[in-house]
Amino acid sequence: MPTLRRAVPLRSTALLRVISPLLSILFIFVRWIPCLYILQIDLYIPVEGKVKIKVYNIAGREIKTVMEETKYPGHYKVDMDLNGMPSGVYFYRTEYVYEENNKTHSSIITKKAVLIK
Repeated sequence: MPTLRRAVPLRSTALLRVISPLLSILFIFVRWIPCLYILQIDLYIPVEGKVKIKVYNIAGREIKTVMEETKYPGHYKVDMDLNGMPSGVYFYRTEYVYEENNKTHSSIITKKAVLIK
C-alpha cells in the first residue's frame, strides 16, 4: 500500500522580475509554507555575482543574514527559517551584484513578510 503525504497548501506566491540595463535578468519566486514558518525563495542567477539575503525588523534593524555568497549562473532554492522569531512585520532584502563589461550592476528587491504565530 503506498504511503500518503500531506500536501502543504501555499497561501501566497509572488513572481518578481528585475531587468538590468544590459538585459541580465534576476528572477525570484517566493513561497510561504505557513505550518513550518519557512519562506522559500527560488532564485535564477543569469550571471555570476554576489547574492545577499537579509531579514530586517520593522525598526530597520538587521535580524538575520540568510545568505551572503557568490553564486554561479543557475537556479537556487533558499529556505528562510523564521521559526525562532516572534510574531511581527519583517522585511527581507535580496541584493544581487555582478560585473558585466567592466561595469558593476546591482538589483535590490525588498519585500514585506508578516509573521503570525
